[in-house]
Amino acid sequence: MRGGLTWIILLATVLIYILDFLSGGALTEWGAKSPAIWGGEGYRLLTATFLHADPLHLLLNMYALYLFGTLVEGLAGKIRFVLVYLLSGAVGYLASLMGQPEALAIGASASLFGLMGYTLHYRLRRLPRRFMSIDGAFVQILGINLILGFMVARIDQTAHLGGFFGGFCLASVLGMPEPEFTPLFPGGERRPQRSRYLEATVAAALLLSFTFLAWQPARVAAWLENRWPVAATWLDRHYAKYGEPLWAENISLVWAYETDGEWAPAPEMLHPLPGRRVRLAVFWRWAPGRLSGEPVTYTVTWEVRTADNEGAPYTYVDRGIAYRPDSNRDLVYYRAGVLAQPGTWQIVVTINDRECFRRIMHIDPSPSKGV
Repeated sequence: MRGGLTWIILLATVLIYILDFLSGGALTEWGAKSPAIWGGEGYRLLTATFLHADPLHLLLNMYALYLFGTLVEGLAGKIRFVLVYLLSGAVGYLASLMGQPEALAIGASASLFGLMGYTLHYRLRRLPRRFMSIDGAFVQILGINLILGFMVARIDQTAHLGGFFGGFCLASVLGMPEPEFTPLFPGGERRPQRSRYLEATVAAALLLSFTFLAWQPARVAAWLENRWPVAATWLDRHYAKYGEPLWAENISLVWAYETDGEWAPAPEMLHPLPGRRVRLAVFWRWAPGRLSGEPVTYTVTWEVRTADNEGAPYTYVDRGIAYRPDSNRDLVYYRAGVLAQPGTWQIVVTINDRECFRRIMHIDPSPSKGV
């Protein structure tokens, strides 16, 4: 059957979507791309490709897979097709992990862009410079992903770019079939073997370097510390917290009146009603980091400068220890709070002596602006 493996992947993806729907999203919770990859759940780089958010997301991606997958499978062969589909999807989700570490991501789009990257490389290096059926399929896939970009919330373009990069490089690493009807070099001769090996080596080095950077950003930062301090500092600031045994997900600063009222996100400028006292609090969820049974210590520092305080600010400190991640990913939990007086507040959260949150807000109980 033409495109046999494409049909197997397509039907398996549809079946997985049905099972995920019947389980209330349990498969998505288990297999979506997330920072848990850094905590040892590397399988998510593969499973995320087979999960989808809703029927429209599934329908458009499966149509693109049918349209382009059968083409690439016939072009590159079954083994190359499967390897490009799976590996370029993994590279795409590694790129997503670097670009949007805390966002969940699912879908076959990264793998589809990988097929596009492979095909573009093949098109430029192997096929005649005239319009062919492969070009029409290429344009349709681009159109489908533009539609997805407008109709599906939170499209992960970083994963798309990473998948395309992975597929393009894999064309050199895995090799490409050579059609008999077109010359490979301008003079009609075949490309020298040395040139092919050099191209494959460079492409493999790019893929492996990127994979190691995305998989171990803390180790890369440590290696760069004395060689390229600016890059090391940037990596440490953006990714070091995920290397802790636990890390604080969705840190939120909230406020409420002392005696009643529900917690609400704290604005930069808060105007409470005159005579009403305000509470401030920080909430977050403990998420799993690297595999370790070690506890983590955290500190929440509250500093306030009031109108009658011309010297050092008043400082309040809350400290705690966490031993395990929170089980419910849909909730954030109260961690520390303070009864707040009018003034300018600075709130800082540190975990294992590493700062991971800082906010400045002002509390001004103006009679004309109370909320």
